[in-house]
Amino acid sequence: PEHTVLAGAFTNIGAVADYCRERNVLVVCAGWEGHVCLEDALFGAALADRLSDSHLPGSDAVRMVLDCYHLHAFDLEGAIRASDHYRRLLRVGKADALTYCLNTDISRALPLATTDSEGRLLLRND
Repeated sequence: PEHTVLAGAFTNIGAVADYCRERNVLVVCAGWEGHVCLEDALFGAALADRLSDSHLPGSDAVRMVLDCYHLHAFDLEGAIRASDHYRRLLRVGKADALTYCLNTDISRALPLATTDSEGRLLLRND
Protein backbone atom coordinates (compact mmCIF):
# COMPACT_ATOMS: atom_id res chain seq x y z
CA PRO A 1 0.00 0.00 0.00
CA GLU A 2 1.04 3.57 -0.64
CA HIS A 3 2.06 5.58 2.36
CA THR A 4 2.43 9.32 2.58
CA VAL A 5 4.43 11.21 5.18
CA LEU A 6 3.41 14.77 6.00
CA ALA A 7 5.30 17.41 7.93
CA GLY A 8 2.94 19.04 10.37
CA ALA A 9 3.21 21.89 12.84
CA PHE A 10 0.83 24.26 14.57
CA THR A 11 1.50 26.69 11.71
CA ASN A 12 -0.10 24.33 9.15
CA ILE A 13 -2.32 22.21 11.39
CA GLY A 14 -5.48 23.06 9.44
CA ALA A 15 -3.96 21.92 6.14
CA VAL A 16 -2.71 18.71 7.78
CA ALA A 17 -6.11 18.02 9.37
CA ASP A 18 -7.91 18.63 6.07
CA TYR A 19 -5.57 16.21 4.28
CA CYS A 20 -5.98 13.54 6.97
CA ARG A 21 -9.75 13.80 7.40
CA GLU A 22 -10.77 10.99 5.00
CA ARG A 23 -7.66 8.84 5.44
CA ASN A 24 -6.28 6.30 7.87
CA VAL A 25 -3.76 8.22 9.94
CA LEU A 26 -0.82 7.37 12.15
CA VAL A 27 0.66 10.41 13.90
CA VAL A 28 4.32 10.03 14.84
CA CYS A 29 5.75 12.77 17.01
CA ALA A 30 9.44 13.43 16.45
CA GLY A 31 10.64 13.67 20.04
CA TRP A 32 14.27 14.33 20.97
CA GLU A 33 17.03 11.73 21.03
CA GLY A 34 14.57 8.88 21.61
CA HIS A 35 12.52 10.67 24.24
CA VAL A 36 9.06 12.21 24.28
CA CYS A 37 8.90 15.98 23.80
CA LEU A 38 6.00 17.90 25.24
CA GLU A 39 5.66 20.26 22.26
CA ASP A 40 5.50 17.35 19.80
CA ALA A 41 2.96 15.50 21.94
CA LEU A 42 0.84 18.65 22.24
CA PHE A 43 0.86 19.09 18.46
CA GLY A 44 -0.13 15.46 17.94
CA ALA A 45 -2.95 15.91 20.44
CA ALA A 46 -4.08 19.16 18.81
CA LEU A 47 -4.24 17.33 15.49
CA ALA A 48 -6.15 14.44 17.07
CA ASP A 49 -8.53 16.97 18.60
CA ARG A 50 -9.13 18.56 15.19
CA LEU A 51 -9.80 15.10 13.73
CA SER A 52 -12.11 13.98 16.54
CA ASP A 53 -15.19 14.43 14.36
CA SER A 54 -13.90 11.86 11.85
CA HIS A 55 -11.39 9.69 13.77
CA LEU A 56 -11.40 7.86 17.09
CA PRO A 57 -8.36 7.86 19.39
CA GLY A 58 -6.46 4.71 18.52
CA SER A 59 -4.83 4.05 21.88
CA ASP A 60 -4.48 5.06 25.50
CA ALA A 61 -1.44 7.11 24.47
CA VAL A 62 -3.66 9.28 22.28
CA ARG A 63 -6.22 9.69 25.05
CA MET A 64 -3.42 10.65 27.49
CA VAL A 65 -1.96 13.35 25.24
CA LEU A 66 -5.47 14.62 24.46
CA ASP A 67 -6.05 15.02 28.21
CA CYS A 68 -2.74 16.91 28.46
CA TYR A 69 -3.66 19.08 25.48
CA HIS A 70 -7.09 19.92 26.90
CA LEU A 71 -5.47 20.81 30.23
CA HIS A 72 -3.00 23.20 28.57
CA ALA A 73 -4.89 24.36 25.44
CA PHE A 74 -5.57 27.77 26.99
CA ASP A 75 -1.80 28.33 27.49
CA LEU A 76 0.29 26.09 25.25
CA GLU A 77 3.17 28.53 25.38
CA GLY A 78 3.24 28.41 29.18
CA ALA A 79 3.19 24.61 29.15
CA ILE A 80 6.04 24.43 26.66
CA ARG A 81 8.09 27.03 28.55
CA ALA A 82 8.26 24.45 31.36
CA SER A 83 9.59 21.75 29.01
CA ASP A 84 13.07 20.36 28.38
CA HIS A 85 12.94 21.54 24.77
CA TYR A 86 12.37 25.14 25.80
CA ARG A 87 15.56 24.99 27.87
CA ARG A 88 17.37 23.79 24.72
CA LEU A 89 15.90 26.74 22.79
CA LEU A 90 17.17 29.09 25.50
CA ARG A 91 20.67 27.60 25.30
CA VAL A 92 20.91 28.23 21.55
CA GLY A 93 19.28 31.66 21.65
CA LYS A 94 16.09 30.63 19.83
CA ALA A 95 13.50 30.95 22.60
CA ASP A 96 11.68 33.67 20.65
CA ALA A 97 10.81 31.04 18.00
CA LEU A 98 8.27 29.46 20.36
CA THR A 99 5.66 32.21 19.98
CA TYR A 100 5.87 32.04 16.19
CA CYS A 101 5.76 28.23 16.12
CA LEU A 102 2.53 28.20 18.14
CA ASN A 103 0.68 30.37 15.60
CA THR A 104 -2.05 28.16 14.17
CA ASP A 105 -3.12 28.01 10.56
CA ILE A 106 -0.81 30.70 9.22
CA SER A 107 0.23 28.42 6.36
CA ARG A 108 -1.56 26.07 3.96
CA ALA A 109 1.77 24.51 2.91
CA LEU A 110 1.67 20.74 3.06
CA PRO A 111 5.12 19.15 2.69
CA LEU A 112 4.63 15.52 1.60
CA ALA A 113 6.85 12.55 0.90
CA THR A 114 5.56 9.53 -1.05
CA THR A 115 7.11 6.75 -3.10
CA ASP A 116 6.70 6.05 -6.79
CA SER A 117 6.01 2.61 -8.31
CA GLU A 118 9.72 1.78 -8.12
CA GLY A 119 10.01 2.73 -4.47
CA ARG A 120 11.85 6.01 -5.05
CA LEU A 121 11.13 8.79 -2.59
CA LEU A 122 9.19 11.71 -4.05
CA LEU A 123 8.97 15.04 -2.23
CA ARG A 124 6.28 17.56 -3.03
CA ASN A 125 4.41 20.45 -1.49
CA ASP A 126 0.64 20.30 -2.02
